[in-house]
Amino acid sequence: MADNKNRTGFVIDKVMAFFLMLAVVVIPLIVRIRIVPVGEYEYGIIRASSSINDMFSYNKAVAICVLAVFMVLYLLLGILLEEKRVKLRLKALPSYLMYGYIGLCLLSSIFSSYKSIAFWGISERYEGFFVLLSYGIFFLIAMSFASEGTGAKYMVGFFSASVLLIGIIGTMQTFGFDIFATTPGSKLVLGKYYGGQNLELKFESAYGTLYNPNCLGMYSAMMASFMLMLALMLPVRNKFKYMFAILFLLAGICVVGSDSVGGLLGLACACVFAVILAFANFIKNRLYKNRLYLICAVVTIAAFILLPVAFVAADSTVVQEIRIITDAVTGKSESENPFFYEDFAFDGNTATIATKAGDIHITATEDEPVLEQNGTVREPLSTSAMEDRDGYVNTYPIDGLKEGDLQVYDDKLVFIGRDNEGNATNFLMRDTGNGIIPLDKFGNDIDLDNPAPSIGFEGIERLGSGRGYIWSRSIPLIFDNIIIGSGPDSFALEFPQNDIISKLYYLGNPYIIVDKPHSVYLQTAINTGLLSLIVVVAMVLIYLIQSAVLFVRRDGSAFIRATRLACMSGVIAYMAAAATTDSVVSVAPLFWMMLGMGYGINFIRSSGEADGEA
Repeated sequence: MADNKNRTGFVIDKVMAFFLMLAVVVIPLIVRIRIVPVGEYEYGIIRASSSINDMFSYNKAVAICVLAVFMVLYLLLGILLEEKRVKLRLKALPSYLMYGYIGLCLLSSIFSSYKSIAFWGISERYEGFFVLLSYGIFFLIAMSFASEGTGAKYMVGFFSASVLLIGIIGTMQTFGFDIFATTPGSKLVLGKYYGGQNLELKFESAYGTLYNPNCLGMYSAMMASFMLMLALMLPVRNKFKYMFAILFLLAGICVVGSDSVGGLLGLACACVFAVILAFANFIKNRLYKNRLYLICAVVTIAAFILLPVAFVAADSTVVQEIRIITDAVTGKSESENPFFYEDFAFDGNTATIATKAGDIHITATEDEPVLEQNGTVREPLSTSAMEDRDGYVNTYPIDGLKEGDLQVYDDKLVFIGRDNEGNATNFLMRDTGNGIIPLDKFGNDIDLDNPAPSIGFEGIERLGSGRGYIWSRSIPLIFDNIIIGSGPDSFALEFPQNDIISKLYYLGNPYIIVDKPHSVYLQTAINTGLLSLIVVVAMVLIYLIQSAVLFVRRDGSAFIRATRLACMSGVIAYMAAAATTDSVVSVAPLFWMMLGMGYGINFIRSSGEADGEA
């Protein structure tokens, strides 16, 4: 009977290993175009088109949900066949915390005003309830699977393979070669939609296969931290130690190549954690008596002193952001507005668009409107009829721009400024007869007398490409979502999108759609409720405390101890990067599996359960 149970457990582990390999290695690599219809809550509210061309998220989200279904079926099979390890893990504290988190997500979805989005996700993100539920399933499976030494080794191998593949792609992009911009790469991504022209993605930094550079930065910080700890903590005799060092370098290049402040922050926090552990180990084992260790310690200290100096000398992005914060704290005025358009104001029958090249005044009259700039009335260069409605377009010479179009139809006035690169910025207005008022991008009136609520970040609104502004308008939303959130993936519909004046000033475009808060913490608190955020943070803190206690006790074999610290380091990097980066289907599943793996390894208390080799 015992042999049959062992054989059953072996088969279940092999199947689960295959599923986990797909989740860790294969799904993040999916880059394939899919034309997805825009849902009812999006079209005409935050989306002007009826469909979205998605390459990075939709197919990943579908694959995650399908894989989660198969995982659940095998999980139930394990329970039915009395696989004790599976049963025990489902009754552990982290499992109950996950049940609580998923329960809060479900409640937020049920009571959401945007039910289809809450359950299925919003365009280009697709992180609705079913995807969040899949994250929970991945967490539980990884925890159960890694709670035995062989399973932990498999998981380390899966993460290593993922870093190798995505790291190579990201490193090539860092050095100027984007595989997706080649003919084979474009054909692979576009499939039947390939028309002979290669892809030209508008990313100036490396993005791997993970939606955008910030996502690659977050992923690479987590993986670089994971690999660094394995490289440092595994015994010298371990044959894989140097492979992990190479993978760390590969992931580190991707962090730098992504230009992600969040990625650098995550990696920095994980490195500080590594140094603290190394110092504790250095003192505890009296390694200062060994000349080689002493030299390594001196080199490490020198690196920590010289690296900040190098950042300052290079005037890096991180240093620039620190200067913005310092200026705000010391009471200095915010740095000069970097955008061409500086303001959008209304006074009776006149609308004013302030620019770096002078103010543009548009005045409504009984005849056609009058446009002037810098005190000079501008005569139209040309006038043409509008193709799709009864109206006309005057084209004017505008200082600082290639030209400016003024569309006049019904009671609408639309100014379109075109720069020398062909980029167009719209300013929508309506002549009420009693004055000109602003409109949103769909032609609805905007009341400027009721500004969007704001909390904090005064003077640093442009911090992190406008993150300060987005955070200041997102924090007030938390107070409406204490217990139950607005619904998974509904942030874009909750954010005050009609805050056009502030958007112009801090983001450079009055009608840009803010579809993400650039913070996992704000994203969770608003979408699924502040209580759900507390549960997630508690889950992570309990794990870190539990792991730290086991580290002090030196519990487990050398491999288990090293892997435990690697998981801790990766989780710390992700949570640090999460302060400035969003949860996305490209990266979040890997975090939840790494956290589950960390909990699973903590169940291994005897060094006899896994040998010292990886």
